[in-house]
Amino acid sequence: MNQQPPFDKPAKIVYELDPDALASIVREEVRRGIAEALTAKDPYSEYPNYLTRKQAAAMLGVSLSTVNRLILEDQIKPVKITGHRQPKILKQEIVALSKDFVTEL
Repeated sequence: MNQQPPFDKPAKIVYELDPDALASIVREEVRRGIAEALTAKDPYSEYPNYLTRKQAAAMLGVSLSTVNRLILEDQIKPVKITGHRQPKILKQEIVALSKDFVTEL
């Protein structure tokens, strides 16, 4: 007699869930995902609200010359702050621009 070993075929696992149990599982997973999203650390939290060109370049992951080019092309608009020699760049502007960079890739 030629018997096959019991583990030749992958085992099928079948779960039978009633619709209420399935809805409860989905609800719990959605709650968990929302909680994770709400408690996730802001990746830009270590940067101040007004950035130097060098900080803006670091946030975007580009070179300083690229930030200078973006300023010349009016994609970034520096603001003059009283008491500072160099204009600063709003962090929100860089965050918005970084989203544009990601969608272009």
